[in-house]
Amino acid sequence: MVPFMWLMIYISYILLLKLFTLRLYRYFRQQRWMMINHRGDQTVQSFGLLVGLHYMIFLMLLLIASAFTSAYPPVSTPVIGNTALMDMVITLLLLFPMLLIGWIDDHYGEERVKGLKGHFFYLLKQGKLSTGLLKALMGIALSFFVATLYSEALATVLFYTLLLSTSIHVSNLLDVRPGRSIKAFWIVCLFTISSLYAEHRLAILFPFLLSTFFLFEYDRRRKAMLGDTGANVLGGLAGVFLIQTHNLGLQMGSVMLFLFLSLFAERRSMTSYIEKTPWLSRLDRWGTR
Repeated sequence: MVPFMWLMIYISYILLLKLFTLRLYRYFRQQRWMMINHRGDQTVQSFGLLVGLHYMIFLMLLLIASAFTSAYPPVSTPVIGNTALMDMVITLLLLFPMLLIGWIDDHYGEERVKGLKGHFFYLLKQGKLSTGLLKALMGIALSFFVATLYSEALATVLFYTLLLSTSIHVSNLLDVRPGRSIKAFWIVCLFTISSLYAEHRLAILFPFLLSTFFLFEYDRRRKAMLGDTGANVLGGLAGVFLIQTHNLGLQMGSVMLFLFLSLFAERRSMTSYIEKTPWLSRLDRWGTR
């Protein structure tokens, strides 16, 4: 009965996502939560907030299913195991602070200050902490906290902190063109899905995959932007999925890639490099208008 229950949960989730996403898009436009994109067109801002709101819908459906299985002895097998339940708690601890940090930076951040170097120079010259630097510091602190939940060894905690914080940073770097952060998130999911299946942790991945499928439709058509609100969350989730694989080789390779991209972006335009590299340019344009 549990597979049938999961099927009903996901069917309900997909139907609710379709309705809820459209309603929220209209609400964002009514509230004038808009910004000018790279083409000079007005588009909905911070639509990545829906990643968190979608997940709340999923948790609500999960609670309903759990209550049903508890009430009826013939189907009393738990809908979700303890490992996945713990992962969901950790995900919530990461998800909503990152949404809040991103929302603040989207709506109150200094648009002229770019890059880590720019934020540090702003601090030195103006004597003020930019929202971008505040976002980075809070992201590191939150990454450290989440890392301590997965390990007690200091070296492992510091490694996981580096993995999470660089994953968040790279996701923000990519979110300057439609679909980039979401595609990067999908690539991480592709590399982690087999390990997460072996660890019985797919229940934590699928809700976010489905959420990004719906958001991609708005992002690719330039109707809405994830903003730092969404990029922060997708980067954080990607980092958590990598931690949950327990695949040290994949984790170390990811950290090296994330560090390289972070340093590269401080010296050169990532967008210019992508446009000049044929296979990256094709991947970048795939699915977008």
